[in-house]
Amino acid sequence: MNTFEQSIIEAAQAATPNNTDAEREAARVAATQAVADI
Repeated sequence: MNTFEQSIIEAAQAATPNNTDAEREAARVAATQAVADI
């Protein structure tokens, strides 16, 4: 995982600080997929 991808994942998680672990994981997966599509 590169720092660009990591920063997007962290931003997605930071934008939703009240999420459960499962929701945070889903956001991480979505962010990872979005980066893969770039």
